[in-house]
Amino acid sequence: MAESRQDWRNDETGSCPTAGLAIHDHAALFYYDQRELLAAAVDYLRLGLERGEKCLYVADDTNRYIIAGALQAEGIDVDAEEFSGALTITTREETYTAGGCFRPENVLGSIIEISQRARKEGFAGFRGAGEMTWALEEFPGSRKLLHYEAQLNALYPGIKAMGFCQYNLWRFPAEVIEEIIRVHPRIVYRGLLCRNPYYILPEGDRSGKIPRKVGAGRLLEMIYEYETLKRGWV
Repeated sequence: MAESRQDWRNDETGSCPTAGLAIHDHAALFYYDQRELLAAAVDYLRLGLERGEKCLYVADDTNRYIIAGALQAEGIDVDAEEFSGALTITTREETYTAGGCFRPENVLGSIIEISQRARKEGFAGFRGAGEMTWALEEFPGSRKLLHYEAQLNALYPGIKAMGFCQYNLWRFPAEVIEEIIRVHPRIVYRGLLCRNPYYILPEGDRSGKIPRKVGAGRLLEMIYEYETLKRGWV
């Protein structure tokens, strides 16, 4: 597992990309395989636990046992963290599609509630992450996914919480990925945390216009190249 995480990290210091995320951030991971997903999930949750944040992970492309095993392989006592209330590993049935339907307003309300509870319990904030492949199964309400993602950008700045949405590039259609890119101000791709110049602000104004007929794959590469240029790696 450690070797996989080191391979996934892709900056000159060797630090994990999610280390640059903090409370109020809304980011998306775009990944091709389980190795990338697990590496991101482990680093993201480990950092949250180290920072005294309440952490929740929604498994779907994987499952609870895979995530728990990956965390344990990194020396994290999953049972102890869950018992303390610092860590919860759950499923789509208990979160996104509770009752067999996706209701964005319910999920947004739950995030606010957990954030408030985290503060009362003495945590530094709330850190959530979710594998988004559940949306491919066309549950009632799943077409509201883009609206939900956009609403998160208005929600997180006002509460002590952050979110990390995870999208499988092999499973989601390219046109969906392109729209998802538009509503995430920060992106993790190829082991690099990038600021997204094509993000659309909650008010609807673009900070950068997406070129036409580029395609989702090329768009991600452009964001990656833009970030490396900013960092002076090229």
